[in-house]
Amino acid sequence: MATARKKKDKPDVVIPEKLYFRIGEVSRLSELPAHVLRFWESEFPQLKPTKSSSGQRMYRRREVEFVLATKLHAFVDETESGVGLDAAKLDPFDAGALQ
Repeated sequence: MATARKKKDKPDVVIPEKLYFRIGEVSRLSELPAHVLRFWESEFPQLKPTKSSSGQRMYRRREVEFVLATKLHAFVDETESGVGLDAAKLDPFDAGALQ
């Protein structure tokens, strides 16, 4: 008999209080590889990090929040309700739009 798997409760991500985050920091916070973040830049117009004088991608806090919300809807909801990255493109901050 199959048993339902319970999702582990993960603590909320604490975003440090600062203006800009490098791609490596966003990668660690979101637990997504940097190449996924670079791909999402081409998929989501809301994700447009500026570049530093050395060419590093610099994400603002609202972009980090966007990445976390998109990850939640694209990956967590996909396993629970069939919602994937395409649906997350609608508006990851609007949870009602994904149901």
